[in-house]
Amino acid sequence: MRTIKHTEVSIVGRAKPNPDCVGDVVFVHGLNEDSYETWSNGSQNGFWPGWLAEDCPNLDVWYVGYQVAARGGHGAAMPLVYRADNVLTAMKDKGLGTKPLCFITHSMGGLLVKWMLRRAEYDEGFKSFCEVTRGVVFLSTPHTGSGLAKLAEYFNFLRFTVAVQELKEYATPLVELREWYIWKVKQLHIGTQVFYENIPTKRGPFQAIVVDRASADPGIPEVRPIAVDADHNDICRFPSRDYYVYGRIKDFALEVLTLARGNDIQSDDQSDVRLDGQSVETIRQVLGICYRQSIFANQHSEVSYAAMLRSLAQCRAELQRIVMSISSVRARGLVAEIIDLLHDIEREDKKFESLHGRDRASLLDTIDGKKLRINEALEELAQMAGISYPRPTHFMRLRKP
Repeated sequence: MRTIKHTEVSIVGRAKPNPDCVGDVVFVHGLNEDSYETWSNGSQNGFWPGWLAEDCPNLDVWYVGYQVAARGGHGAAMPLVYRADNVLTAMKDKGLGTKPLCFITHSMGGLLVKWMLRRAEYDEGFKSFCEVTRGVVFLSTPHTGSGLAKLAEYFNFLRFTVAVQELKEYATPLVELREWYIWKVKQLHIGTQVFYENIPTKRGPFQAIVVDRASADPGIPEVRPIAVDADHNDICRFPSRDYYVYGRIKDFALEVLTLARGNDIQSDDQSDVRLDGQSVETIRQVLGICYRQSIFANQHSEVSYAAMLRSLAQCRAELQRIVMSISSVRARGLVAEIIDLLHDIEREDKKFESLHGRDRASLLDTIDGKKLRINEALEELAQMAGISYPRPTHFMRLRKP
């Protein structure tokens, strides 16, 4: 592991930022970690921020490095609140904070990002970071700290640095920071995704779960922490591009940043409906994708419920891939709205099994309302592009009230 002497912010896969990108993804490591090795499985092409940069050319991907040693004599550390200002300054120097932003964090890095957002809320110099952040991924972040005995066993240190002292279980600053994030996340329109370790981490003769499910849970009602068959070190080191956690995080980053860009329609010229040839062709693809995926078809006997859910997810993924090739702000915003509505339908459907009677019927009506709005958006897109679009007469409904 290399020694980090100064805070550094590095871009992945290119010499400088691409002004046409829809947003920035920033990786933030945790305690006793390295800005590169944290995210690498050790193979020649095992650095997965590089995979993300290749798979998502419409995003700029960055990684942050900073000193955060656990043990005295093995490096430096500073209180998280000071480190937050330090990293924000380094990021701003690189031009970050002007486009939609998604953080991907491991362990203490998640706490650092929450402190950064909290500081940015009240500091005019950094306020834009609070305004443009649209997503945070937490990989085994100890939102309520970690048991001191577990930390001592894991890191085997003799002299605690301030970084470790701040991780004491249920320390008041951590509890207050957790409550602040729960309260602010909706107000700031920040999506959250959470994963936690399910395998004890070995250190010499000791082994322990460093961050358990309770501490990994940020406390947001609609966010469910996902267990991963990995220890604290390997939860952020992915074996391949086919790994399901990588796929989930990639889709999440694309979704929150694409939707954020689509929502810029509110501040752009609403009369911009000009379409070039590429945009017309992309809209034609949008219409074909939605119709082909049978979102509206009334096929009760032909399509299984599981197949319908796969269709929704596939439709959303395909739209995310092509939305930014549409030049018109208005058209791009409509496609972003469709993506958002498809995600809403998937989320609403998860509530079905816990409801009964009229509540189920009401939920299905809500979902049909969202499908109706999707159809209206598709009709407007077809009209803008001068394409004939046959309005479906039925919405798919495989659930029975």
